[in-house]
Amino acid sequence: MIDIRLLRENKNLIIENLKKRNQENLIELVDKALKIDEEWRKTVKEINQLRKEKNKLTRDFAQTKDEKLKEKAEELNKKIEELEKIQEKLISERDEILKTLPNLLHRSEEHTSELQSLG
Repeated sequence: MIDIRLLRENKNLIIENLKKRNQENLIELVDKALKIDEEWRKTVKEINQLRKEKNKLTRDFAQTKDEKLKEKAEELNKKIEELEKIQEKLISERDEILKTLPNLLHRSEEHTSELQSLG
């Protein structure tokens, strides 16, 4: 399975590897995985921000006992739970795509692959 960090940092290397393997049909999956990964990263960021807000509301509620703060914290908790489900779905989709992408060719294999495509 291709590591997501490798894909983020070296998209073109992955694409070149697919071309050398004569698997150009998988190139569209590279962009799809990156798109899903970007959505996942945004979701994680939003979850973290909502948790921060919820924690602040919880601290404020502990001091003031204002029921409105408690209700807002509960609403945020529900939103966080919804986003966590989305996050799990996105990571699952992304990882399934990454599993379909072949590992990088070793340098010694690159020449063999090229010869096979010629012969």
